[in-house]
Parts: sequence; structure tokens; C-alpha cells
Amino acid sequence: FFASPASKRAFTVTFVFVMFAASLFWLDFFRSYRAEITILVLSKTTVPSQEIAENMAEITRTLSFYERVLADNDLIDDDFEGYAPDKRKTLWNKIISVKHKTDSGALVLEAKSDSPEKAKRLARQSAQTLFSVVGLYYNVKTDVDMRVIDGSIVAYKLANPFLFGATSILTGLVITSFFFFILNAISQFVSKQKTETEKERQKFAIGETVPWIDPRKFIPSKPAV
Repeated sequence: FFASPASKRAFTVTFVFVMFAASLFWLDFFRSYRAEITILVLSKTTVPSQEIAENMAEITRTLSFYERVLADNDLIDDDFEGYAPDKRKTLWNKIISVKHKTDSGALVLEAKSDSPEKAKRLARQSAQTLFSVVGLYYNVKTDVDMRVIDGSIVAYKLANPFLFGATSILTGLVITSFFFFILNAISQFVSKQKTETEKERQKFAIGETVPWIDPRKFIPSKPAV
């Protein structure tokens, strides 16, 4: 491809434009949305709010919590149906995460999905299920109180930036290389045809190499009768 500096420049410019087009194409495959809800956990006893918040965050990571979220809302589909329990738990923790802010009783619940509506619905339902589950472990009248202080806030997010960049670069490189390969093959084919045509012309060049033709062969003879 790089027979000359001009070829290198052409390849580089083409690669940049193709890579940009490829990134726009792959953007839909890596696009995701996240909905965030902030919950405040207040302790009514001597137990620190931070400890209760950490316990509630740990509960949301369990498979039983995921099953309860599905049972509480018919609008949420079981996207991991048919998987083994450990795999279902792993996939659940990839779309839902509850983080406890250090030195506080605040929990940040984040739901990820491929559409903003689905992400918001999943976050709200998970928060509602968390409010209902807390009563199984604490006395909500005397021990703990939970309140939503922010959300749900939906934001755009690139699912895997590194993989997105690598895929865009690789796609651009493959398409550009294939394009220049075809272009080079066509150029060689045309050059070969020109060479063969030039050789044919040299065979019939004017001069001694032209075969002598007897003009009498083209003069009609008089019939005998």
C-alpha cells in the first residue's frame, strides 16, 4: 500500500474518516443509560446508620432480592431466565449496583439499561423493593427509617469505552486496508493490461518486422471461360 509518501497520507486520511464512520455505527451497540436514586438510611437506635446502610446495600446484591424485584413488578422482564443461579446473580449485579457513601447513611442505587425508560423503571422498582425488604430485617417503627432524597436521574453512558474504541479502530483499519487492497489490485491489473497491449503493438510496428504481402493476391484473375 505504501509505495510512496502520498500513499501513506492517503491511507491515513481514509482511515481517519472510516474510523469516525465506524464509531458512529457501533455507537448504538455500546450505548446505555443509567438511572440513579439516592436513599437516606436513618437509625432510630444505637446502631449506626452507616452499618444499616451497608447491610441494605449487601442485600440488594443477592439473588433473592432480584427474585423479589421480579415478583413485585410485572413490567420488568426476567432477562436472565434460564441461566444458572450463580450466573443470574452475576448478571443482576452488572445492571444494578447499590453503593454506600462512606461515613454516612446514604445509599446510591444505580440501574443500567439500553433505554432511559427501562433504566428508570428498574431503578424505581428496585428502590421500592428495598423499602419493603428492610422490614424483614429491621423494625421500621422503632429501629430504622428510609427516605428517597434524590432521583431518579437518568443519564447517558457508554457501556464499555475501551471495547468501543478498540472496535472502532479495528473496523476502520480492516475496511481501509481492504479498500486499498482492492485499489492496488485494480491498479496492477490495469498496468498489466497496458504492458500486454504495448507488447502487441511492438509486434506490428512499422518497419522490417511487418510481413511482406504480395499485392497480386488481391487482384482478381480473368476466368478461363
